[in-house]
Amino acid sequence: MSYASVACPGPLRRLLLVGLLGLLGACTDLGAPPPPRPGPPPPTAEYDGRYGGSIRVSGASTSMDPRLCETSPQISFTVRDGQFNLVIPPLKGGFAQSILAAVDTTYGVTVRADGSLTGLAERSGATLKGRAEGNTLRGEAFGLLCYYTFTATRR
Repeated sequence: MSYASVACPGPLRRLLLVGLLGLLGACTDLGAPPPPRPGPPPPTAEYDGRYGGSIRVSGASTSMDPRLCETSPQISFTVRDGQFNLVIPPLKGGFAQSILAAVDTTYGVTVRADGSLTGLAERSGATLKGRAEGNTLRGEAFGLLCYYTFTATRR
């Protein structure tokens, strides 16, 4: 006798089918979706203005000599509507400029209402984080090859 030749009476077949469908339905009912996570605080114009300060090399990737990351120690930028660009150019001439020219060192930075700084270099995906406190912005930029810390004060 083969499996296909076993008959199942109609009412029993319907009961098994309804039970099976009920089990499948119970397994797929995951309830209400979780509430969405709150997004980051919005940008704020509270810190808008012209800033000047200093930047220094704080480290480098494993195979990179930090001396090749040197940049001008002076920075300046303007915060407008809670946004600014931090550009970290390599020093002119030499090996470092040719290597770093291919790496995106322009960070689009947002100053948020909670005082946090977040930034991203679009082409490379390098990140920046920091804090705004009073008239001072402090942060760290984590490039693909070089890492920096900066401090800038509103003028």
